[in-house]
Amino acid sequence: MIQYTHLTFVGISLVLVFVCLLFSLFYLIQQWQLKHKRILPIFSKLPSLELLDRYVIQCLLLGSLSVAILLVTGIYLAHVEWKNDWTKDQKFIVAIATWVWFIFTIFLRFKLGIRGERFFYSILVGMGFLLASCLVAWMV
Repeated sequence: MIQYTHLTFVGISLVLVFVCLLFSLFYLIQQWQLKHKRILPIFSKLPSLELLDRYVIQCLLLGSLSVAILLVTGIYLAHVEWKNDWTKDQKFIVAIATWVWFIFTIFLRFKLGIRGERFFYSILVGMGFLLASCLVAWMV
């Protein structure tokens, strides 16, 4: 039963990370269009910057909770299956890095007050590192 819970939260976490990336890209595209006063027809139906910002924050908060549950269930399963030496597994390290990234991004927003373009570029940089580390972890 706990295996299914773990796999469910793996899927939820991946979806939330992807949605966060997508909304961040939409935010940056929308902001560029407004700044340069060029509204491309394909992006004319994007939501407002405030709404995109709210969506990203919700994805980050839900994503951090999802990854925390994923970590707890994963640690339990690894301990039951492998008894020892599971802390050096690449997938475990990537999951910890993902959770730290979520928490750091939330900290940037709420404690340091970073908003707008800088905040969304930090999300994109974090997503790039996360994607690279995931690819390395699952290829090895």
